[in-house]
Amino acid sequence: MQHEPTMTHPTPQQGFTLLELMITVAIAAILLAIAIPSFQSTIARSQLTTKTNDFLTGLASARTEAIKNNTRAVMCASTNGTTCTGAPWTGGWLVFVDTDRDGALDAGEAITKVSQVTNDLSVEGTATVNGAVATPIIFGSDGTLFNNAGGTVRVCKATTALPANENARDIFISTVGTSRVAIPTGLAAGTCPPPP
Repeated sequence: MQHEPTMTHPTPQQGFTLLELMITVAIAAILLAIAIPSFQSTIARSQLTTKTNDFLTGLASARTEAIKNNTRAVMCASTNGTTCTGAPWTGGWLVFVDTDRDGALDAGEAITKVSQVTNDLSVEGTATVNGAVATPIIFGSDGTLFNNAGGTVRVCKATTALPANENARDIFISTVGTSRVAIPTGLAAGTCPPPP
């Protein structure tokens, strides 16, 4: 006696209704609207911190090279990453060992670090009573500043994504070649005035 095969009915596919899909898209749009400003401030803060640390690394690198090689080392402004341009710090900088101690990048002198400034960041030096953080910054073989008496360099991002006073960092460079970072006061959001 043969049994007839049992017929199975396929289960209907489950999916979103149009109403459920519209509600999901609306919730996603609300969450994105809340999250995007937070992401913008995080990105701006990260860019500012990265470039501040990059400038500090350049200073430390020049100072270390001077002491290690018992000669002078130079950190100078550079817009192309291969020559000292004499321009302000805003375009970028490079570090080299100044073996002939003339303060200029000559053939045969090794470039040890290069940095370019992007993302609408501003890097500005300021004059002080005793001198200026001009370009170039030259470190002597003992690690002290050779050609100036220190001063302040401001790294700034002109953005309203960060609150006032949080869109800049001041790097104080002392005569002995050390540096420290501080958050300036009295800045308006979205502005990048030079350091005082």
